Amino acid sequence: MAADPLAAAARLAQAGRLDEAAQLCERVLSMQPMHGPALGLAGVIALHRGVAAAALRGLSLAVTVEP
Repeated sequence: MAADPLAAAARLAQAGRLDEAAQLCERVLSMQPMHGPALGLAGVIALHRGVAAAALRGLSLAVTVEP
């Protein structure tokens, strides 16, 4: 895994590799469930996948954790 999994996840998401990006976000969240940036990126990924409820949940938690 890259030294910064969240940065790697963001690069993957920008490249359209959403499944891989989501896996890295989940890895970060498994270690830190309330990691604001990972929650936010997971929400954005869910939005791009068309999963509105998961997107809203992730983004809402992200701004709650890190306003």
